[in-house]
Amino acid sequence: MKELEIKKLLNQIAKEKGIELLLTDAENQKLADKLSNLSLADRESVKEIIDSVSTYIKESVDFTDTNYIIDQIVAAINK
Repeated sequence: MKELEIKKLLNQIAKEKGIELLLTDAENQKLADKLSNLSLADRESVKEIIDSVSTYIKESVDFTDTNYIIDQIVAAINK
């Protein structure tokens, strides 16, 4: 359940950043797996993990306007 919620939020970030067509399902799933396996997180640790995905790095995604989504991911992890 947590993984599905995180995956939806990651898709929302990708859509808002215009990279949803570049981000493969496999990359998104891998990222959701990594994040859902965390027992505790904060905004910076989530951003670091998201930055580890090549599509986000290649597109130099700035997360400042999607911090509210990052905060939702943190909340999902810390439930």
